[in-house]
Amino acid sequence: MDWRNIDPSIFGTLFERGLNPAKRSQLGAHYTDPATILRLIEPVIVRPLAAEWQVAKDRIAALLVKSKKQGDKAHKDATALFQHQLERLRNFRVLDPACGSGNFLYLALKALKDLERRANVEAEALGLQRQVSIEVSPANVLGIELDPYAAELARVTVWIGEIQWMLRSGYTVSAQPILKPLDTIENRDALIKVGAGGTAVEEAEWPACDAIVGNPPFLGGTRKRGELGDAYFDALASLFDERVPPGADLVCYWFERARGRLPLASPKRRGWLPPTVFASRRIERFWSGLPIALESSRHGATSHGLMMARRCAFHWCVLATMRGLASMASMCPKFMRTYAQAKT
Repeated sequence: MDWRNIDPSIFGTLFERGLNPAKRSQLGAHYTDPATILRLIEPVIVRPLAAEWQVAKDRIAALLVKSKKQGDKAHKDATALFQHQLERLRNFRVLDPACGSGNFLYLALKALKDLERRANVEAEALGLQRQVSIEVSPANVLGIELDPYAAELARVTVWIGEIQWMLRSGYTVSAQPILKPLDTIENRDALIKVGAGGTAVEEAEWPACDAIVGNPPFLGGTRKRGELGDAYFDALASLFDERVPPGADLVCYWFERARGRLPLASPKRRGWLPPTVFASRRIERFWSGLPIALESSRHGATSHGLMMARRCAFHWCVLATMRGLASMASMCPKFMRTYAQAKT
C-alpha cells in the first residue's frame, strides 16, 4: 500500500466503525466528511486570514513602488510587513476540544499551510525574498479527546496530513524521526477536571487559541444521566449551574465553554457543527434580529442545517441545526442573552 495517496480523513470512518454501538452512543461519536468540515474551516479560518493577507499585500505593493533599491526604508518596511504576516500564521492556533480522530485539525492545518504558501508565492511575485520552508506545523492545531484510541488516531492523522502536504508541495520533511510526539492533542475530558479521589473538582482547562472548531458530542438531555452516569451528570450540573440547565443536550456545554473561552468582544472565531439533520424557519426568525448571515446548506440528501456568519467585532460561524439551536435557545438562556445584548 502506498501511504502517500491515503486520505488521512479516512481514519474518522475507521474510528466510528471501530466503536460498538453502545460506546458510540455514549461518546456521541460520528464521522464528519471533509466537505462539511471545509464549510466551517473556510469562514472561520481561511477567509479572515486571507483578508488580512490581502490588506498586507496591498500595503507591501505600495511600499515596493516607492522603493528605489533593495535595502532602503520602503523595502525594509515591506519586508517587515511580510514577516509579520508569516509570524501571524506561525502563531495561529486552532482548537478542536472534541477532536475525535482529528479530521477538523488535519483540514485546519492544511488550510493554514496553504495560506502560508500563498503568502510566500505572492510576496515573491511582488519582489520580496520568500522563506525557505513552510513553518506552520502540527503544533498549530490543538485537540482534546476523551477516547485514547481516537486521540492517537488524531495524532497520526495530523502527521500524515503534514507529511503528505510537504512532499506534494515540494518541501522536505524531517526523517529523524518521521513521526514526532504531538502533545498538543491531549487525551482527557474537555469539560471536567477530575481530582485524585475521582471526583470532579473544576471545569477542565482549554488551551489558548485563536479559533475553535469541531463537532462536539451530542446526547439528548433525557438520556444524559443514563449514558454518562449519576456522578458525571451531577458534576456537570454543579459546575455549570446557572449557565447550562441540567436538561440541556450535552453539546450545549461545548457552546458555553467556547462562549466563555473566546468572549464576545474578541476578534477570535468559533465554528461548531451540531449534527442533527434538519433545519427550521423558526431558527431563522429567532436570529433575524441579530447581525448574522444565514445560508441554507445541503450535502447530498442530508441537510446540515444553517451556516451562520457573524459580521462584527468577532466572527462566529456555525453549521447549525434545529436541534443544536433549539437546545441553545431553550436550554442555554445565558448564551442567548449574550447574543441579544450584542444587538445593542
